[in-house]
Formats: sequence, structure tokens, C-alpha cells
Amino acid sequence: MSELTPQQRAALIFDKHISVTANAGSGKTYVLSKRFVEIYLNKDAELNSIVAITFTDKAAGELNRKIANEVDERLLVETDPEKKKKLESLRRQLVSANISTIHSFCINILKEFAPEAQIDANFSPIDKTTSDELIELSVDETINGLIQNQTYADDLKYLVRFFASKKAFISQLQSAIDKRRVIQQLSKNLYSNSEEEIAQIFHEKFESGFNLIFSKIIDQTISALKKVNDFVLGQNAANKYAVEAAYVLNQIIPTTSPFKKLIPLKDLIKNALTEKLSIRKPGYLSKERDVFASEIEFVERSLSDLSNFFLVDSSGESEKELAKFGKSFVKVYDYALNLYTEKKKKNGYLDFEDLLLYTEKILEIEDVRKYLSEKFSFIMIDEYQDTNELQYEIFMPILDHLRSGNLFVV
Repeated sequence: MSELTPQQRAALIFDKHISVTANAGSGKTYVLSKRFVEIYLNKDAELNSIVAITFTDKAAGELNRKIANEVDERLLVETDPEKKKKLESLRRQLVSANISTIHSFCINILKEFAPEAQIDANFSPIDKTTSDELIELSVDETINGLIQNQTYADDLKYLVRFFASKKAFISQLQSAIDKRRVIQQLSKNLYSNSEEEIAQIFHEKFESGFNLIFSKIIDQTISALKKVNDFVLGQNAANKYAVEAAYVLNQIIPTTSPFKKLIPLKDLIKNALTEKLSIRKPGYLSKERDVFASEIEFVERSLSDLSNFFLVDSSGESEKELAKFGKSFVKVYDYALNLYTEKKKKNGYLDFEDLLLYTEKILEIEDVRKYLSEKFSFIMIDEYQDTNELQYEIFMPILDHLRSGNLFVV
């Protein structure tokens, strides 16, 4: 058996939750296989209580083979009769172990709790190719059906114009259905509001984010500009550029939000600043620039970072347009999604996203959550950087948000 590195040995500890960062070729699958066997041998755990989640079926097959190899190697050297018996039992049962993708894991849960999920227990999981074909068909029927529908026609035409082509709009609509959880959350939490309310939310979020990031930079930029401008006025109190700049700078109220300070900063162009957002030389600060080298460098670098924000529409029309777009998109999206849902229901299909969504939904039921929490004690997830928020929302409730069981992620 290969010698473990100190880091690999630390990853085998199973009395606490562990998160591991592992590069390709670092032996993560090897460690996962050893960890699986160690838990089974030393924690008196039922095989069914250990879960190993990988990103692809191929990776699941590889992990299964590595665990089998690990068991075979240990059987050759194990002298303890009890452990040898357990290893032999593990080898026989390995074919039914919980080593799979997240989707296969969810299929097993949904088969067990089909009534709670309100789905047919005989549902058929469909692959992405079949799902894409049904989505494409649903979107085509949506476009062809709504163009003559008075309730939807204007929205449809508007969206095609917005995306600049019918092809681009169709592509985005298909993508939205494929990753519908995000759209459904937005539809419920945001687009259920009026266009005016949505526009206001957009504006507040943008301004809040801007203020958080640029508050210090803007105040330091204003301070540096005042320092330079006061020097120019000291040299020549009648300097037209400095006088105009002083007027603008004095209009800036310290308690004003950083975003609102952008307007006077922009107004400094053509007096203290040039069109290229550098501090003016001729007629302003042509001499003794070395004295203010650090201020000049800071101002010009900061304004370069802020330059794109000078172009932001402060009238609110952009937010209104974005709100209108969102409302129209969700309206047409809902129609297409309903068609897609009906096609799946008619054939008893569930796609990959359904498997995750339905599993997340039934985990809201206390009895289901408690049962699964007691059933699955050890959960290992490989390639966790590929695990999305929805998958996170499945495993956390099962582990009672890390208050029970054991989580190991790579």
C-alpha cells in the first residue's frame, strides 16, 4: 500500500467536518477510497449510512473501483478476524453502496418519498439530450403560439428587439428553463413587484454596492484634489480653473453618499481635470508637479477606475427599462416552462433540475429530513467547486446544518 502524506493522513480523520482543497493528481480519489473504508471499519457504520458523491458517473465508477482495490489490498494483510469479516462483507455489498452522482442520489430519495414529493413513483429520469429536445420544442411552440396572442404578442416582439435577434432570445429562454431555479426565485422575490418598485430596488442595490466598494477611494480622491487645488489658488487666487474647481469641490457635502459624489467629480472635467481624467498642466499645475506626485498618481489611477461610472444613467430610465425587460421575460418564460412541464408530466419524466428541486422541496418536511438525517451519517462530496447552491441546500438539511453527521468535501 502507498505511504500517505501528512495532509492525506489528516484527511482521513472522521470525527469532525473537513474541507480539503486538492489539485488534480494529488491523490484525492485515493484518499476518498481509504476514508470510505476507514469509516466502515472503525465507526461501526452501516454501509448505507456512508455516502460518496462525485460529479460524473465515470468518476463514481472510478471511486467504486478504488474502494474495491483498497478492500482487496487490506484483505491480503489483515490479521484481525473481525476486521477481515467486515472487509469481506464490504466487498460483497459494494455494488449497492451509495457511491454516485448527486442526481442518482436524489433519484433514490425520490423513489422512496414519491408521495411526499407528489410525483409518480415510476418516474423516468431523462438525460440532458432529451431534456434539451423537449425545451427546444416547448420554446418553438411558445414563439409560434404567442405571436398571435394579444396578451403576449407585444412582450414577445419587445424581447426579440431587446436581444437584437430571435435566435439570441430563443437561446436565452432555453437556458432559463434549463436553470429555472434562479428564475423562479427572481420571479417570486423580485418580479412579482411593479415595474416602478423593481426599478427602485435595482437602483438601491446598485448604489449600495457602489458605495460599499468605492466610498474610501472617492473621499481620498476628493481630498487629494482639494489639496492640489488649494495650492494652485495659493499661487494665483484668480486662476480660472482653480476657482471653478473650488466652487465644485465646495458643493460636495461630506455626508452625501459616494455614488452622488460622482456628479461633481465629473463636473471637474474641463477645469482641474482634462478630458482624459488627468490633472491639468497648462494654466493650472504646470510647475512643482513633483511636490504632488503621489496625489496626482492616486487621483489619476482612481478616476481611471471610476471612469465607466461617469457614464451611468442617473435619470433612472435604465432601471425602468431593465424592470420592463425582466417582467416581459418572466411572463413569456412562465408560458414556455408550463409547456415543458406538461410534456414531461405526460411522459412521467423528470430532468436533472427536477431531481434536485423535488429533493430540496421534500427536505422541507420535518419527518423526511429527520429520517434522512438518521439514515446518512457520513457524506463525502468530490469536486465540491462544481456543486451549486441547490445541491448545497440538499446536503445541509440532511446533516442538520452540520449539527449532526459528518461532512467531507474536496
